[in-house]
Amino acid sequence: MSRLHKFFTSEYTARFLVTFLIAAGLSGVCCVGFFPAPNAGHIFLWCGLFSGVFTLLGMWKSRLKGPLVLLCTAALILAGVFLQWGPVHAVVEGVKAFLYLNTGWTEILTIYADLLLPILCLLITFVSWGAEADESGFSAALFVIAGCVVMFLLRPGAQMLLYALPAFMGLLLQLSRKERFAFLALPVAVILALIAFALTPADPAPVQPYEDMAKRIRQAIEDHLMYTAERTSFSLSTEGYQPLEDRLGGKPNLSNRSVMNVKTEDTVLLRGKTYDFYTGVSWQDSLSAKRYLYHSLYSREMRETLFDMNRPAAGTAALPLKEAQVELLSDGTTTLFFPARTREMQLQGQQMVLYFNTAGELFLTRNTQAGDKYTFSYLPLEAGQQRTAQIISAYAGMDDPYYATIRSQYLTLPSHIQQEVYNIAAEAVDENASPYEKALQLQRYLQTHYTYSLDVETPPENVDFAAYFLLGEKKGYCTYFATAMTVLCRINDIPARYVTGYLAQPGADGVAHVQGKNAHAWTEIYLNGFGWLAIDATGASANPEGDADNPPHAGQQTPTPSPTNAPTPVPTNTPEPTNTPQPTSSPNPRENATQPPEGAAPAPSQAPSPSPVQTPGPQQQPEDEHGNALSFLPWLLSILLILLLVVRWHFTRPEIRARGKRADAARVYWQATEALLMQRKLHRVPQETLHAFAYRCHQAGYPGAAQAAVTWAGHVYGRKEADIALLHSQYKALHQAASWPRKVQFAVKCMLGRV
Repeated sequence: MSRLHKFFTSEYTARFLVTFLIAAGLSGVCCVGFFPAPNAGHIFLWCGLFSGVFTLLGMWKSRLKGPLVLLCTAALILAGVFLQWGPVHAVVEGVKAFLYLNTGWTEILTIYADLLLPILCLLITFVSWGAEADESGFSAALFVIAGCVVMFLLRPGAQMLLYALPAFMGLLLQLSRKERFAFLALPVAVILALIAFALTPADPAPVQPYEDMAKRIRQAIEDHLMYTAERTSFSLSTEGYQPLEDRLGGKPNLSNRSVMNVKTEDTVLLRGKTYDFYTGVSWQDSLSAKRYLYHSLYSREMRETLFDMNRPAAGTAALPLKEAQVELLSDGTTTLFFPARTREMQLQGQQMVLYFNTAGELFLTRNTQAGDKYTFSYLPLEAGQQRTAQIISAYAGMDDPYYATIRSQYLTLPSHIQQEVYNIAAEAVDENASPYEKALQLQRYLQTHYTYSLDVETPPENVDFAAYFLLGEKKGYCTYFATAMTVLCRINDIPARYVTGYLAQPGADGVAHVQGKNAHAWTEIYLNGFGWLAIDATGASANPEGDADNPPHAGQQTPTPSPTNAPTPVPTNTPEPTNTPQPTSSPNPRENATQPPEGAAPAPSQAPSPSPVQTPGPQQQPEDEHGNALSFLPWLLSILLILLLVVRWHFTRPEIRARGKRADAARVYWQATEALLMQRKLHRVPQETLHAFAYRCHQAGYPGAAQAAVTWAGHVYGRKEADIALLHSQYKALHQAASWPRKVQFAVKCMLGRV
């Protein structure tokens, strides 16, 4: 019995048992949440193996232990990458699938479950080994409790409690192994755990306040750390402006539903969704896959660039900002509507977490609801204003580092567009004009030569939509004008995108009562140095669009095209466009349309359905009862690991460890002083006495360290009471004089228990 007692109470056996039990319990808890049907035997096998390896490493006293472990680990990882060894290869392939193939975490974990299990066990065992080294037991307790609480929030159930039992056994053993009855800790832990499990109902009734709190915590983590859930985005089809299933045009079925009230001084175009890729029959979005938290400092520069927040600088008397307030009157999609050059957004509602993407959209992590409110401030710069022209002219000569990227994304056109369309693009502009002036000329040309009308025919399936409008139909509504304007701008080498949203026109009370029929489409052009500028080719921005009996804009009649001035389908004496790509003739845009870039988000459905259009996010995940809990797991584990490291660093500092007995304090400060001296290549050699070492310290220019060595020698050899204040002061002096790299090295040694 005594041998068994010695075995269980020996330092390294206790370290192995604590590490193994905590690692096995938390690995089981994580596997239940992540992997389908985890194998408990495999979990115990891997955790036992890794716990034994780490325990043996702890017994190894060589100074080369740390570098050799890091070197072997790096070599193993590199070998696994190049030789495609199972677990490492699984991690590499999983990361590739996550980053490049838009595969969700759920699919990756399901495919590579068997191979990722040892990786998970290794990581958890390593952290358990580090937490066990804290003699106070605080790190181990924090690790076990935090891990179990997080996983219970993500995957509640009685099965989770069963897998967590070993972790609590290990924690109890850790807290009691220094005491007299440490040998009894393991069976006591088993008995208590079994009693607790037996008293737990198979289907426990949730306590509603705590369940609601858990849901709020989980939702907040998902919203702020990694929002990847599938979202619904705005589409004109929900308001009847895209009645055809998968293409533009057709007679609209307008909606009179109340959408929002906008308190604003001026008529404003509220951007909802942008499109960059034109197929010939529809617009698609290929830039909205990646999402960024709006208020994140990490994405601040990107946000300011995408939304032109600093171009130009505003808020002065010359360029005052204007403010508008939006109150939603009906449930909608995740999309928020805002004008160009919005500078600030203030949300008023529950769980309104704001995100943006590289397409220049703003959206929430949930669908908008009736009663949601938000306020924005913006710089009102409209095309055609003298002030706008002056600012554009001032910025035209500036270096724009993003202009080349914008051109590569917003100048592409299908190869099938007819030559006649290129001829119209050249005829409508002065080739010597600036890009901004050309855009205004194109706007005037469309407003002058084409008629606004909701009474249109269904366009043929085998004809390019822009060409059909420009050469054949010659009448249409906002989607017709916006598509033609965007295509003509691109032909004239002006980066342009197709934008959809709402047109808000305030009444006498200063409030715009926006209905579904006020949905609108327009063009935004990008000008070097200036950024994006909205140009509405349908007409002046004051039309409550949707009334077929009224002209496009209240109070303004759009001129009816004259037969003599209207372009013919085949012009004969029109000059060829200059500096523009030459098209190739092709009758069918569906057969010859350029394919969207890899990773492009599918175009929204254009069916006249009142339900929102589903737009897949960057990582599509199947909907299940647990939602998207796995999406933020890497961030959560990283935060938990950092927290544990901070706690470990705090409790291994010499000042904290020296708060016990005076003898222990003297030993701690002397060991810390020795460690700091070793960093300066000054350490005791074998068979060297403390007095001899003190003499060498004095000769090397460390008289304070020499006094500390003499004080410690008197305590060790002469049984004298150590001068704690002297030892502490010499340690502090050496530590303060150390460089930051040496301080970090010293902290790591303390955390590893080597000081």
